[in-house]
Amino acid sequence: MFSVRVGRGPLIVPILFLLAASRIAAEPGAILPESAYEYRFLGSAAQVWYDKDGDSISLPEAKAGEASAFPERHLAAALAADPEYRTAAADIVNFGAGGGAVWLRFHLRNADEQESAFRWLVVENPRLWEIDLFEFPQTDVSPAALISHRRAGNSRAFARREIDAPPFYFALNLEPGQAKTYYVRFWNRTTLQLPLAIATDAARVRNENLRKYMYGAFLGFFAALLIYNLLMFVTLRERNYLYYMLLLGFMGLFVTGYLGLNFQFLTPDFPNFNYASIPALGILCLFSVVLFTQDYLHTARHTPRLHRFLQGLCGVFGIALVFNLFGDTHTSAVLATASSLVLAVVMIYGAAYLWSRKRYRPARYYLISWGVFYASLLIHGAIQFGLFTNAFLLNHALMIGASLATILLSLGMAARIKTLDRARYALVTQLEVAKDIQRALLPPPLADRDDLRVAYLYEPMEAVGGDFIDLHIREDGRALFAVADVTGHGVPAALLSSMIKMALRVSYEVMEDPALALGRLHDAIKDKLASHHITVSFCYVDLKTGLLRHASAGHLPPLLVRADGSLEVLESTGMLLHPLIAPNSQTIEAQLRPGDRIVMYTDGITETESVRGALFGEERLRELVVELRELEPGEMLQEIFQYARLFSGNDQAPLFDDFTLLAFEYRGAERGESA
Repeated sequence: MFSVRVGRGPLIVPILFLLAASRIAAEPGAILPESAYEYRFLGSAAQVWYDKDGDSISLPEAKAGEASAFPERHLAAALAADPEYRTAAADIVNFGAGGGAVWLRFHLRNADEQESAFRWLVVENPRLWEIDLFEFPQTDVSPAALISHRRAGNSRAFARREIDAPPFYFALNLEPGQAKTYYVRFWNRTTLQLPLAIATDAARVRNENLRKYMYGAFLGFFAALLIYNLLMFVTLRERNYLYYMLLLGFMGLFVTGYLGLNFQFLTPDFPNFNYASIPALGILCLFSVVLFTQDYLHTARHTPRLHRFLQGLCGVFGIALVFNLFGDTHTSAVLATASSLVLAVVMIYGAAYLWSRKRYRPARYYLISWGVFYASLLIHGAIQFGLFTNAFLLNHALMIGASLATILLSLGMAARIKTLDRARYALVTQLEVAKDIQRALLPPPLADRDDLRVAYLYEPMEAVGGDFIDLHIREDGRALFAVADVTGHGVPAALLSSMIKMALRVSYEVMEDPALALGRLHDAIKDKLASHHITVSFCYVDLKTGLLRHASAGHLPPLLVRADGSLEVLESTGMLLHPLIAPNSQTIEAQLRPGDRIVMYTDGITETESVRGALFGEERLRELVVELRELEPGEMLQEIFQYARLFSGNDQAPLFDDFTLLAFEYRGAERGESA
């Protein structure tokens, strides 16, 4: 009925000494041992028939909760198909992709006078949907002579298995001298790899222990990586660690689902959910790969076209996930598989480009790690499609590839952090230089004059900011005070504020008319503003007469605190400085008397928020300015700043915005003249 050849799979453990142990042996057509062994694959010792008309028998039964009925036509067809059985060509029968029904038949006989040591029939593939084992006497394979019909597979609840393990085990039950003929029917929806073997108790226990150690090491490794990357994310606040955790989580769940562990420990009573969850986890894993790739390789900055292409692939993954959720697993699998192959090519090409052309060092680790993982996928795919046969790699290629890939990716993450640290150090150094330059552009400390006292406070939100202060006092007693606020923060805003400093010289020529000065400033910088805008407030003071003129371009109004404690708000009209908008400011006048004080400011103080979301506001600032008018200008500004920080609820927290105040007190022309 079949050829005789002893195959040796990767799990065979030879026994060094021949003992008087039980064995399967004897008659023509039975399995003949070449040496003592404990585990043997039966493919080449069996005959195979592919039942092209075979359909699922267990799905309706699984839905009903029982599998008591087996359509007789399936068994009758298998018993009548004698001329169509062919000798298997390999130790492991592999029909590749396509699914369907396959029958294997073989003889076993216990030639010993005691119970056979070979106690178990093992199916190493944990992803088979249906397995039906039929036992007959060797001499009579008619339906009436059927000894037993046992069922297994992922279509049945996990608790119904004879052994609580991902592979499928059937007890052989061979009495001394007994011979049996076995028919095994396999039905699967996708691929048909049939690693069928016989094993002793010792081999089964040893293999299960080895499997547990490997799976435990795999799960422990992934759990350790998840915890480590969680700590790194909490510590560094690097978004890439979050994406890496998603990748580890979905990849780990996908691999454990593929190995049958999710079915065993998470969803043992829900076969259909377990079947649908594996491709869904694979699709979610692909989503996380894209998110991780985009952030890890900085595709939006380095390769915008690749970035957009990856976003398009996410759309395809989403469609595949929808098909899976609505039960069309075949279409879902086709879409996910095709797009994952495209993703593999694109990822490897993008990483190679960044490594070779742009010298982005983390791309090297990325390229190697995913190269290793996709190599394991190619090996696994070759086995799935029947190109070569290996039981160990069939079940463990993905696990090995995922483990190696995550180790290499972890090294890549470390290299990326090192690269980012270098970039941050360079950036911090440059920001310190920029900070020094911006500080140098601020007015130098001005000694108290007999006719004027001046103080300012400037605290940028970041190392550099977009607020600006300037004052220009001529020898003839004419002075111009300016406060400006550029949209945004950080370096771009600082560059614009520095540009204002250079352009203010054109305003000095006509500073007696602040509105005209604002127009000159707008003409000088409008072509350089791009999409930015600036608010500016000018105060001109004739220190000999106390005449004050004010104009603004969209800025907050200065506060005039009289010596007697009364408060005036110097309102003026004018549009902010914008490339397409003329300021059209109007100049207003006021007469200063000795002891009067002007406070100019930006919105960093008025928009300070409390922990409850309340704004500091202009009214609160006005009350403070009046309350603190007896203090020196510099002391008053420090008190206002500290009060605003306390108002925010945390005086150590970062500022909400650049914080700028300028105060000057007019002391009277007669003091200047007497000096």
